Amino acid sequence: MLERRDTGLLVVDIQGKLARLVEGSESLIANTARLVQGAKALGLPVVWLEQNPDKLGATVPELQPQQAGTLVLPKFSFGALGEPTVAAALAGTGGSHWLVCRLETHTGV
Repeated sequence: MLERRDTGLLVVDIQGKLARLVEGSESLIANTARLVQGAKALGLPVVWLEQNPDKLGATVPELQPQQAGTLVLPKFSFGALGEPTVAAALAGTGGSHWLVCRLETHTGV
């Protein structure tokens, strides 16, 4: 069972042109904003990951206001937990269970 004290929200790679190319992107972006707002209201840590943002672009502008007061980390591999900075940041939040919101389902966190 998820407990608020050890659960967080991980928002992954909703960025750049790819975010506009997926079917239903506007709904995805709007629903992500609602999900982040809900997580914040519950006091859950929210961590954002951006795949190589210098080349692929930052999180879409509509979601950038939601990043205020949260951790935003670049990553350079699809397996983000293999990156020491990401793994350390997640461990540092105290969360051991993560709800994941992302565009692509065929790649792993």
